[in-house]
Amino acid sequence: MSLHPKHLANLRRSGLSDETIQTAGIYTVPPAEINKKLGALGNGVVSALAFPYPGCGGFERYKVWREEGHQGPKYLQPPGSPNHLYFPPDLDLAGDTPLIITEGEKKTLALWQADFQVVGIGGVWNWCEKAEGGYRQPKETKPIPDLDRNWHRPVTILFDSDGHDKPLVRLAAFRLARELAKRGAAVSILFLHLGPNGEKVGADDFLVAHGPEKLREMMP
Repeated sequence: MSLHPKHLANLRRSGLSDETIQTAGIYTVPPAEINKKLGALGNGVVSALAFPYPGCGGFERYKVWREEGHQGPKYLQPPGSPNHLYFPPDLDLAGDTPLIITEGEKKTLALWQADFQVVGIGGVWNWCEKAEGGYRQPKETKPIPDLDRNWHRPVTILFDSDGHDKPLVRLAAFRLARELAKRGAAVSILFLHLGPNGEKVGADDFLVAHGPEKLREMMP
């Protein structure tokens, strides 16, 4: 695998196996390629981990690490690029089995690895055309074209535990639920509980700590 050891360790903390990492095509961006891929957004970025989006014309998102003293989003995508849904391999969108929508590529892959049917969004607002990831509400909440499909099945929006105390995360979930319901989905929303010490918990953290059966027990 073409991965920096720090990047591989990060993926393994999310519980991802080598097979899952390879199947998803995740790779470390060579340092000389960072600014080519990210333009001015790459200033201060010292390493980047690429998540290719299957079937999206070469689109990728990047988890980035920055020089000391530089701050910014943890995830970036090429300037001016549209948002897309993140589809794991072999996802059956034509079926009627229950489906999860979650935030973040690693969490999506962790759920897929645990045999859940799951679709990912880069950030809680990345189902919108104007969103850039994170928790900022876009000025417009026009859904991305990827959302225009048949969703006639049970769908659970599974967001991180910070949805309990961040109003914009809750708003993103409720508005996404409204859009999916318009397209035929029977929608539920599940925010995970905080960790034992009050730490933020995502789907990957939950699966590492408790396993998939515990999560299945919690699903609506």
